[in-house]
Amino acid sequence: MKYIFIVIFYNFYFFSYGQTNSKTGAIPKEKQITYAVHVNAKTPYEIYLDDILVDFFYEDNMNNTTELNSYLLKNGTHKLKIRYLPRTDSQDGLLDPKDVIFNKDSKWNVYFVKLNKDSEAPLGYTNEINYGSSELAIIAPPEKMPFWEWKWD
Repeated sequence: MKYIFIVIFYNFYFFSYGQTNSKTGAIPKEKQITYAVHVNAKTPYEIYLDDILVDFFYEDNMNNTTELNSYLLKNGTHKLKIRYLPRTDSQDGLLDPKDVIFNKDSKWNVYFVKLNKDSEAPLGYTNEINYGSSELAIIAPPEKMPFWEWKWD
């Protein structure tokens, strides 16, 4: 009986030792990459990521950055979709192509950016947005429409 007790005691001792030395591979929040989409909108819009509504604005003229990490449910390629809606003051309730792209300076802009969180930085992020290389191409609708969708992978 004494030997059984000693064997059981050593088994508990050796098996419990492995549980005390566990190290997690969690990445600190400061080093995690934050994926975001930045929108300069002239009309109301809705943003979808993999067909999940992640952001919307139903007024005119909005600049907004939306973090996408909480909507990325798996690794791999994702589909980003923006639905342009008619202006709130539209007489016929249709989206005019000039509301999306009026000229090269007055148009919709959508940027896909990768940011690193930093609580010490004034804006909360360490990297700057490179607007030249992160802009997603937008094409205006060919004619007036009730809404216009544009997708990216």
